Amino acid sequence: MVDWNSKGLAVLLFCCSLLPAGLHASDWWIIGTVKGKQIRHKAITVHLVRIDDPAEKAVSRTATNKNGQYAFSDPGEGLPPRAYKVVLKVTPELSIDVSLENVVPTGWKPAVIPPVTVYW
Repeated sequence: MVDWNSKGLAVLLFCCSLLPAGLHASDWWIIGTVKGKQIRHKAITVHLVRIDDPAEKAVSRTATNKNGQYAFSDPGEGLPPRAYKVVLKVTPELSIDVSLENVVPTGWKPAVIPPVTVYW
């Protein structure tokens, strides 16, 4: 049985702090904004979809906040943002695709997608 006295716990925490910081961190982040009169009244579902997937299956999902903002991190497939598109599901009948072709995150800063204005 291990005796986890305060000294042993301190040594364990110190050793964990030496692990690479990026070990479990995402390689990239993207952030975007949806604008429109209705945005404060209705969250919009936002999907991250691989552009080479004809079924357009979402690899990640989120929703806009009350200011219309959303964010995605690297879904862990080892692909750059340009391999994906963002699909805004405004209503069951209205979806808007947003290309990430020219989106390039730099370092720790997230890439910003130009705002999308939706009229519905």
